[in-house]
Amino acid sequence: MNLSYSLRAYEEGMADGIKEGHFSLLIKLLKKKFKHIPEKYIDLLTDLENDTIISIALRIFEFETLEDLDVFLLVNKK
Repeated sequence: MNLSYSLRAYEEGMADGIKEGHFSLLIKLLKKKFKHIPEKYIDLLTDLENDTIISIALRIFEFETLEDLDVFLLVNKK
């Protein structure tokens, strides 16, 4: 097995794990703030880049409603 391939696979696995952790924390924060999160938001958030997930988490106190999250997602669509 090629060492560079192993290292790349390890790094990708680490990045995926970090993103999964950030995603999990974001969902917990959103549920704490809004009580119920419709499945459409979970589906939308699943496909986001890790940097966007972090941006949402950092702005969670700025969101008054889930519609504010919609606006953020529209403005920051990549």
